[in-house]
Amino acid sequence: MNTLPEAIGSAHEKLGDLRFTLDTVIGVHHDRALFRWHLGSAATGYDVVEFTGGRLQSIVGFFA
Repeated sequence: MNTLPEAIGSAHEKLGDLRFTLDTVIGVHHDRALFRWHLGSAATGYDVVEFTGGRLQSIVGFFA
């Protein structure tokens, strides 16, 4: 299994000039947040992120 930095590096290699940008933070509850994002003009989606001790613990992403 890849570490998060390895996964991010791999995604950057595959996506080229496309960049993720934050659209709207929909909600935050305790240690989780739901937000909408864009991948250049190619795609949009939603992610749920979980934090532990102020650090990113997990990300679950959905393409819209």
